[in-house]
Amino acid sequence: NEDAEKIVKKALNILGEDYSKHIKEAFENNWIDVYPTLNKRSGGYCASSYLAHPYVFLNFDNRYDEVSTIAHELGHAMHYYYAQNFNTYQDYGYSIFVAEVASQVNEILLSYYMYDNAKTHEERLFILDELIKRFKSSVVRQSMFAEFERDIHNMDQQGTILTKELLNETYYKLNKKYYGDDIIVDDEIKYEWSRIPHFYYDFYVYQYSTGYISALKIASDIYNQKEGALDNYLAFLKLGCTKDPVASLKVAGVDLTNEETFNAAFKEFDNTLNKFMQEYNEGSE
Repeated sequence: NEDAEKIVKKALNILGEDYSKHIKEAFENNWIDVYPTLNKRSGGYCASSYLAHPYVFLNFDNRYDEVSTIAHELGHAMHYYYAQNFNTYQDYGYSIFVAEVASQVNEILLSYYMYDNAKTHEERLFILDELIKRFKSSVVRQSMFAEFERDIHNMDQQGTILTKELLNETYYKLNKKYYGDDIIVDDEIKYEWSRIPHFYYDFYVYQYSTGYISALKIASDIYNQKEGALDNYLAFLKLGCTKDPVASLKVAGVDLTNEETFNAAFKEFDNTLNKFMQEYNEGSE
């Protein structure tokens, strides 16, 4: 879709000439498989192997969500691209702990671009709502998932029998804890744990939360033209696994050992929520 391509290119221009050059290359040199086809996996994903350019697979259907998916998967692709081209085979594979940072940076920058270029009250509300929902799903919900996994594994290691009733009750209580008294928590939510695929393999959902908090700091710094922010981010993309994940993020200007990093993320969420309420109230007048 030509419109989606133009939007993504313009939104990511802020990441500099070299980054934009490779984004253009991705669109023009068949790095991207765009539309649904027979036996193709659903959703969007990125695959890579050393010394080959990354491959992005989409199931594009002309919705804004899919434009965001393009930006997201190109974030993965560019992380792979820089890590491969600046490291040996032994060192290019970055940790899963940082795997969702580059993808989320691109999505956030796309949202900032769309908000700045929105022409109507409804468009601005839509983009602000997207930012709010993404924070909730990436930071709050994934933290709840991680706590559920931690708790049930601890129970198992202590000899507790994991019945479906216990799993249902544990998950339900966490929903009440995380969403508070202002949200109606339906009884049926207690069954949701059973359909979350991540619970059936490696423990890593927490990294969606830390990844989004890191991406929010990086994207905000780049958007606000903080001195050195873009150069630091590009240096981070080139590290591969030559540094441990926490040290890698410090190169990008994110210190996950500092509580203030997390406080700043929640402050940014508050600012977005306040913008939404202001925009909503102005539209109601």
